[in-house]
Amino acid sequence: MHRRDFLSKLPGLATIPLMLPQAALAAQSARLQITDVRLIRIKLIEDKGILARRVDTPRGGLHVQIGNFTVTEVHTDQGLVGIGPGIPPENIEYVKNLLVDKDPFEINEHAAALYRPQRRWGASVEIALWDLLGKATNLPLYKLWGGGRDKVLPYAAMWGIGTVEDRVEIAIRLKEDGWRAIKLRSGFRTMEEDIRVVELVRDAVGDDFHILCDGNKAPGDADANGEDPTLWNFKRAYDTAMAYQELNVYWLEEPLPRYDYERLAELNRLLAMPMAGAEANWGIHEFRWLLEQ
Repeated sequence: MHRRDFLSKLPGLATIPLMLPQAALAAQSARLQITDVRLIRIKLIEDKGILARRVDTPRGGLHVQIGNFTVTEVHTDQGLVGIGPGIPPENIEYVKNLLVDKDPFEINEHAAALYRPQRRWGASVEIALWDLLGKATNLPLYKLWGGGRDKVLPYAAMWGIGTVEDRVEIAIRLKEDGWRAIKLRSGFRTMEEDIRVVELVRDAVGDDFHILCDGNKAPGDADANGEDPTLWNFKRAYDTAMAYQELNVYWLEEPLPRYDYERLAELNRLLAMPMAGAEANWGIHEFRWLLEQ
């Protein structure tokens, strides 16, 4: 099945004309044209320095900065500007040649061309195009895609800093500050540690607080003996998930590698708890595989 054929069968992304008045959509598209693509640098606001690694190892660390990144802007002849994450500067001319003088509403065709050279920055430009379409139609994207809910519960995503005790302390502070949900990074060397941190956080924050857990696609760090760096196989993912269910974890995110579609589907069938994921998947074809499974 080709991309366009698949999109035509989806109730969301491919059916913009069905969700908007045909005349209004045609009129908006006819008078909107891409004129430029720019890369804007955001100044460095604060340097947080080195934070602890997600998996406790003696090597390296996570250097976190606030600011010092770029955003992509797609400009039009009517003054509307779509904004997305930054792309490598050396690719800006390629994107300009692809999009300038084109209709931004031809988003499926643009996305297909953008994903050919590189999926990650192609997705960044596609995000800017969707932002532009939302502004052009004066609709938030959740409505453009057919959604019926205008609010979601936010959660505080934890970087997995420090010890188990550190995580418990942060969870308590977040609840005191008014948060109602936290996402904990799983990925200790042992399953017992992954479960223990949730037990302690649950005891500390009570049952009226949502706990989400993220396996981060089951990565690890090869040790000095070169052992397999993948921490979670199917059994560990299943056993961990069953323990999390007993602790009323709201969801388990990415317990297995992102391309392990069959085992992700099998795990999902075995669990009562929802599974989340696909943040690292690119392109409608990969989401097709996920949906089919």
